[in-house]
Amino acid sequence: MNVQRSVIQRWALTAIVAGGFLVVGSAGQGTVASAAAITWGSAQNISGDSDVSTNGTVLYAYNFGTASVASTTVNGVTFAPFVVLDFGTTTTVGNVTITESPDFLYAYNVAGSSIAPFANLSSAYKALLNEAASAGVPATITLQLGGLTPGQSYEFQWWANNSSTADNWFVTNASAGNAVSVSANTLGSSTGQGSGIDGGTGQFAIGTFTADSASYSIALNGEDFYLPIINALQVRAVPEPSTYAMALAGLACGGYSMFRRRKRACRTVLHAVPRRWQDIRHLVAIGAMAFLAALNGSPAEAEITYPMVTVADAGNAADTTGYGAVGYGYSIGKYAVTIGNYTAFLNSVAASDPYGLYQTNMGSSAMITRSGSSGSYSYSVSTSQGNATNRPIGWVSWFDAARFANWMTNGQPTGAQGPGTTETGGYTLNGATTGTAPARNSVTAYFVPAENEWYKAAYYDPTKGGSGGYWTYATRSDSAPGNVVGNSLNQANYFNGVFSTTQSGSFNVGGQFHTDVGAFTNSASYYGTFDQSGNSYQWNDLDGTANVNRGLRGGYWKSGWPGPPVAIPASQLTSAFRDEPLADFNLASAYTFGLVQVAAVPEPATYAMALAGLACGGYSLFRRRKRA
Repeated sequence: MNVQRSVIQRWALTAIVAGGFLVVGSAGQGTVASAAAITWGSAQNISGDSDVSTNGTVLYAYNFGTASVASTTVNGVTFAPFVVLDFGTTTTVGNVTITESPDFLYAYNVAGSSIAPFANLSSAYKALLNEAASAGVPATITLQLGGLTPGQSYEFQWWANNSSTADNWFVTNASAGNAVSVSANTLGSSTGQGSGIDGGTGQFAIGTFTADSASYSIALNGEDFYLPIINALQVRAVPEPSTYAMALAGLACGGYSMFRRRKRACRTVLHAVPRRWQDIRHLVAIGAMAFLAALNGSPAEAEITYPMVTVADAGNAADTTGYGAVGYGYSIGKYAVTIGNYTAFLNSVAASDPYGLYQTNMGSSAMITRSGSSGSYSYSVSTSQGNATNRPIGWVSWFDAARFANWMTNGQPTGAQGPGTTETGGYTLNGATTGTAPARNSVTAYFVPAENEWYKAAYYDPTKGGSGGYWTYATRSDSAPGNVVGNSLNQANYFNGVFSTTQSGSFNVGGQFHTDVGAFTNSASYYGTFDQSGNSYQWNDLDGTANVNRGLRGGYWKSGWPGPPVAIPASQLTSAFRDEPLADFNLASAYTFGLVQVAAVPEPATYAMALAGLACGGYSLFRRRKRA
């Protein structure tokens, strides 16, 4: 046993070294990512200490001001004093240089106020916002951020606040390829500058970028010929989750093989390497999601468990409809997102609800009730028509679904709707609730399923006919399903003359006709998903690119909306039925959604290094055993 334990310890050390080589090797392949334009989240109102991001690892943080500016710690982040050379053009402290052109820098220490809401902030946060750097005349302030590592991803957070006088409604635009506008006093009128209210608080913004050199420049400009302002900034390293996840995937594969097959030769360890690239990619997704949660600050303990199933068989051919071909492995929700899931989401991020994640129709449709007032809203699952917890959520637009996906990607955090909760992750939404739905980001994340991902999970069966094919219905059948709740084969929730929940043709306006997700226990797809035929239409991402439209598939429990229901044609539950409404459409309880979990595609060198790590670990294990 001791020899065996020693072998395991040696293999683990070898694998860890291989994993370290993986990280260093991938960064030194001569394919370092170019510095992209910064990606900004929307400007957020200053509200409390939790505004200060704790994602990743802080590189440096500074508090700008006069000679009296002091170090202050907010939300665990210590901001060092940055004394701005008054009437000078350039000041450098540590790795940050601030420059004004064409005139001079100006520092002041009267940006605070004794009046609420500023006065209600913590003393440490007020110290951070009381002093600032500005310009002597309307001009450009340039921030030069140094000490960066090429290829590393960073998060940049900055604050603009001036609460002290009636002439304080400055709007500063920050740009580095892309721009964001931040107001120094949110109680000011949007009709013009200089109309702020004493005691009003400003805003902060967070952007992410990848360095291609040791420095990065961001320009600050005042809007409408007013002065730019900055109170504080921080730069945080946010490692690419897929890098760590790949190392974990290699360790997991090798460790599992070691545990299960430790009495076989080295070739057995190598055999444990997934035979397809997409299988490795799926392992990346599994490992990376845990890192995404860890890297996004201090999320609350996860409130929901969202079961997923694996969709393998990458490279499958498309159906005769033209849909269903997917060239990679992924995971997809076993069920649609439930009312219970969505209620937990609202309680985490919608104490105030600026992006309308809750619809009043959710209450009138016996889904979710809301109580309280903005800033202290709370939500509960409706019980007016029985316990709705496990029914599919409805009255959601694609934008609502995308924000739920971002929240899942970020580790189910609790906080205001914004970067790190709802606005960044798999999608960069920047406050959008209408118009063009953005493309997926190239990150490992949760997403609304692409149409092909959704279609394959619903209808494809690699065993059909001996060589694989597609079913007409998502119940592994080419025949129209029945609608009896329980464990019978080929059943779904739709009105075929009788309602599934009552087995009667009588319609009661106050009745409940949605079934719990998974209620038809023997009617799953080949991969184990439920309710992709019937119950509620489900959003999809079409091809994942930006578009004003998004897709719907799956069918509903009835037809004839609005008004009394009529029997729904079974054809609306088939693989041939699809729709493309506007992404902001949510005027129906019929619209729900599920999620997929997809990995960002690592560089080919990363795959090679993962295999090399496994091979090295296997060979070391083989050699060590012979010595033992």
